[in-house]
Amino acid sequence: MSYGAEQSGGFVGRSPDHVASSLLGQVIGIDVFRRHGAARAKALLDYFDYASRNDLFLTYVIINPQADRSKAWGEQEEELVARLVDEDTGGITVRGAKCSAPAQSWRMKSWWPTCNH
Repeated sequence: MSYGAEQSGGFVGRSPDHVASSLLGQVIGIDVFRRHGAARAKALLDYFDYASRNDLFLTYVIINPQADRSKAWGEQEEELVARLVDEDTGGITVRGAKCSAPAQSWRMKSWWPTCNH
């Protein structure tokens, strides 16, 4: 682990291309989406096209809400943290919340100086 951290300057794990490569993997497997409906497949392909044409930096962070920071997530109000409350043939019902956080803006040139971006 130390060797990897030294070689990467501490930057190990999800690089700026992490979400983009996950999205590409979904596009490669577009038949899975098509089996669940043409509209789903089209939405994914349209988003992939939009992200590609606009050279978007894609990211995500999903955490439990921190309403009372003196308590662990399992000790928060029951209705606060997202949880599955029902599942049937019509789908699932989820109650509660999750939070997302913005990422620091990264530029390709910051990581790969020889790129012509």
